Amino acid sequence: NNNKQQQQQQQRQAAAQAQAQASARSSQPQTPVTGSPSINSRRVAAVFNPEEEEEVQQAKKRKVKLITYSAEEALKVGLDPEEEKRNTLKKLAEMIPTKKELLFSYDVDWEIVDYQFIAKHVRPWVCNKVKELLGTEELSLVGFICEQILQTKSPGTLLDNLRRILDEEAEVFVVKLWRLLIYEVEAKKLGIKN
Repeated sequence: NNNKQQQQQQQRQAAAQAQAQASARSSQPQTPVTGSPSINSRRVAAVFNPEEEEEVQQAKKRKVKLITYSAEEALKVGLDPEEEKRNTLKKLAEMIPTKKELLFSYDVDWEIVDYQFIAKHVRPWVCNKVKELLGTEELSLVGFICEQILQTKSPGTLLDNLRRILDEEAEVFVVKLWRLLIYEVEAKKLGIKN
């Protein structure tokens, strides 16, 4: 009980200290307790629950709309079009969730995904990864994976199907595959890739 009380006391002191530091940094008045949580109270909560803060940051990243410039617009404002394209692709990659749960719940625009899209953007990666994992080109497995994507199977279903073949590597493979799929779909939607 004494340890528990000491822990609670330390937590209260840390929260009070964080609140005092946050108020010293901010010249804005505090939001009343009855209103929405203030930035300071969210910071305090983040100290005790860092996973929640990370999920909030991930959600914020997904809401960002990328600003892209055409080659002509980039030249007008003094930007290198290729550099602008690289920056946009980098930002796009950063926006894609890395946590399996968030990634697997991402809403893929399936209207973009067709046979040509898979052949150009997904199949080469799948071929290389399967060869890397199994040591040989397994064209039937590559075809199966691509067909599952064309049939808009969920990543969870794909993972279940691949566990029998890839064992413990299946989850990492499907996570990377799904990130690639989302990246290529979003890049095509932005007109960066065709």
